[in-house]
Amino acid sequence: MAVNTLVRHAATTAALISLISFPGCRLGNQVIQAQDPTSLSGFYKTEAQAMSICADLAGHEWRCANASTSMIPAVIQSIMTDPVYLSANTARAKAFLVPNSLDTSNYFEMTLTKTGDLTAPVSAGEPQTLWTDEACQTQLQLSKAGRVRASASSSTEGNFKVSGSLNFSVVVVSALSGECGQTLADLRACYLDPTKCPGDTVQEQTEAHESVRDYFAPYITTGVLAVDEIPQLEAFGWEATYR
Repeated sequence: MAVNTLVRHAATTAALISLISFPGCRLGNQVIQAQDPTSLSGFYKTEAQAMSICADLAGHEWRCANASTSMIPAVIQSIMTDPVYLSANTARAKAFLVPNSLDTSNYFEMTLTKTGDLTAPVSAGEPQTLWTDEACQTQLQLSKAGRVRASASSSTEGNFKVSGSLNFSVVVVSALSGECGQTLADLRACYLDPTKCPGDTVQEQTEAHESVRDYFAPYITTGVLAVDEIPQLEAFGWEATYR
């Protein structure tokens, strides 16, 4: 059923993993045991500080509102543990953010300066059909940046020898393109009335209705989007900050 595309994209997990990890590539000892003597490698304290939910409507500025950090997707939280491990090689200007378990299933690859700035180009996923009409496409875009603040001396917190703190931000945007007017109008109608949703049975229509409501829930509940404004959407997303 076409609505499944909406459900998968709403969760963002699969799409985010495709932007974060590199299938078939394991970091292994080459990264975890950085050999550069000027490396900033180590465990760094960092904690989720804020989560912002945002929507971009035609003819308007971006609207953003604060939300609970519990809304940060699990794949991001699984990497950004407190502390997080920084595998760094300043000679090669490379760094990887890895969970403190040192599990490299998912990680952030960054460019690193000797002063501790972390940057990366915006990653873009493959465009996907938003719902039922291929004329309307949505593309997930991931941007991230941060700064390492190394301490003069390390301290022990729990089982970890902490080398300082890390400021970091992750921004994920779903950008719409193509002819989305009818798709967005249909989504609004389905949000309001299950009988306006696709499906051959009442159960299928109800499931589609619930999926659409779940999809827009973060934006509706935070007030950055009204139901009647769904047809005006051009992009939407969120930002998580750590420090």
